[in-house]
Amino acid sequence: MRITSIDTLRTIAIFVVIGIHSHPFRNLNLQIDLWFNQLNRFAVPFFFIAASYFFTKKHLEGTKVTDLYIRYLTRLTIIFMVWTTIYFFLPLPSKIRTYGIFNGLNQLIIERITWITDHPITFLCQGLTIHLWFIISLILSLTMLYGVIVRNQPGKIFLIAIPLYLFGLLAGAYSKTPLGITFDFNTRDGPFFSTLFIAIGWWLAQRDFKPTLQLAWATIISGFLVQMTEYLLLSNTYGSMSNPAQGNYLLGTVFFGTGVMFLALAIPQLGKYTPLPNWGKYTLGIYAAHLLVLNYAGKLTYFLPGIISQLLMPVLIYFITLAIVAILAKIKYIRSIVV
Repeated sequence: MRITSIDTLRTIAIFVVIGIHSHPFRNLNLQIDLWFNQLNRFAVPFFFIAASYFFTKKHLEGTKVTDLYIRYLTRLTIIFMVWTTIYFFLPLPSKIRTYGIFNGLNQLIIERITWITDHPITFLCQGLTIHLWFIISLILSLTMLYGVIVRNQPGKIFLIAIPLYLFGLLAGAYSKTPLGITFDFNTRDGPFFSTLFIAIGWWLAQRDFKPTLQLAWATIISGFLVQMTEYLLLSNTYGSMSNPAQGNYLLGTVFFGTGVMFLALAIPQLGKYTPLPNWGKYTLGIYAAHLLVLNYAGKLTYFLPGIISQLLMPVLIYFITLAIVAILAKIKYIRSIVV
């Protein structure tokens, strides 16, 4: 099941995720980099909402929810395990240059296993990189949705999701406020934020909600303005946003991400006459692989002047990763981990 507008917006969303990770403005102007970071925070919430929307639609079309859940769980687990294994060996070339083939491999294995044993919870929640947390969070939140559906109480997903989101805020972006909670865990990981977006995707699908274009833009703009207001207040009052990653999720982010989904539903043929919908089907593979490409191909623009190099980097990383994933998708036994 594919919707043109959702695939179009997936392409835009994965491009801005690459932009967040490559920090094109970091060495030019920190304030611009922080604003750029917040402007693109709709992307991952949109991914969660879209995933839940299609999960629910497939169930409503007649697929047994247990069969559907097992299919999603199996595929996502395999994807996580395969890409975690790939990233396990990511530093190998540099180790080989330093220690030789066998000593380098041995050194890498020792370092990786030591890190995993020292950080078992982090490893289970995000693997060995900063971005595979998305897959585990998706698994956990879909599991919660599945749990309430099989109990014939799907609406109760919001009774789980809203407290989780509020806890995630208080232990995350709001942790330094008087209401903040000290919690030695990154609440970006796990089900804290993702479950609310999964709940929203379920609601939109089962209601077959058709937002107007005006509602979509109003939700996007108001969500972004609320998010930026929170960000600036927390930064200026409590100094809790010196790191862009600390602003992953705010209250406004709920409306910002939901508004982008509204836009997709309001204009289902968005991007129809562009290559964007076709590229959108490779989004999961690009998401999984782009840090690998960034690590090795990110230096290709260094010979250019600073501002040009940094602005071109996300574009270069996106298209190199897209090409690699498109090629891998043609291989029968690999296709399932990239499309």
